[in-house]
Amino acid sequence: MKRFALIFVVLGMCFSCEREIQLDLFVEKPIVYASLHPDSLFTVWISQTSPPNNPFQTNPAVDNAEISVYEDGQLIHILPFMPHTTMEDLGGSFYGIERFYPKEGAEYELEINAPGMLPAYSKGYIPAQPDIPSFRILGTEKIKPSESSDLEVYRLEIDIELEHEPGTNEYFQLIAYSSIQNFQLNGTDTIKISSNTQRIHDLSEIEPSLSNIQVIRNLENQGILFSDENLEDAPIRLRFFVEYDLYTNTELKSPIFFSLQKHQKDEFLFRSSIQSIGAENGNTFQYFSDPDVIYTNVANGVGIFSGFNSRNITVFF
Repeated sequence: MKRFALIFVVLGMCFSCEREIQLDLFVEKPIVYASLHPDSLFTVWISQTSPPNNPFQTNPAVDNAEISVYEDGQLIHILPFMPHTTMEDLGGSFYGIERFYPKEGAEYELEINAPGMLPAYSKGYIPAQPDIPSFRILGTEKIKPSESSDLEVYRLEIDIELEHEPGTNEYFQLIAYSSIQNFQLNGTDTIKISSNTQRIHDLSEIEPSLSNIQVIRNLENQGILFSDENLEDAPIRLRFFVEYDLYTNTELKSPIFFSLQKHQKDEFLFRSSIQSIGAENGNTFQYFSDPDVIYTNVANGVGIFSGFNSRNITVFF
């Protein structure tokens, strides 16, 4: 009987000493966004993650990071902080260097070290240029704009056929845009250009019966994404529609410009993951506040580092 009494006493001591311990498992990680292109200024946008119970409204600035860039295993640059390059609504910080033109086919590595955060690492490359597509306007139809608009709006039906290299999966993005020049009349015969902007056109209206690829609509209205993963030897065929407003009383417009881009797979998966969560159109960077659902190729971090190459096509109608 004394033995059983001793067991109960010991058990009672164990349970009476039980305490709840709060573990803070959150570790700050860098948020990274960088894109390589052979003709563009190379910049890296960086911020940091925030605890789940305290999500940021504006991404915190990180002005004390060391960002090293390697080309085919050799250190080529340590990127300087760019204090005057900002996006007020976005926050974060920019690092970059001028006159740096990444090479097609070379492998680039990014190492990021910032006090108080885990060291981050990523790898990217620039794919070969996409082949020149066959591009045909099949029809142009004038449509009625809204009652409050004075635009002349046209609906273009367009076919694209693109050869690709069989056996190697490739990932593409197609963007359509036009420049818009606002003007003022000086007197009767002089025109003064007051501003020049760029308008992105929506490409989400696809004719599926005449397209042999699955199309993913990119966020921020930045065109469409697609891949040749299931096509084998067949060319990529895509039929879509573009609405284009030709002019108003104060605007001059250029033809439509198309940019056909070839991306590395990581960028395609990153964009697809943003699309898959059903987010509304907006700024990509806002989705970093919930990083667990976004694809990343940044070890110990969040975001994307990848490369792309492009061809530009001008369409007159």
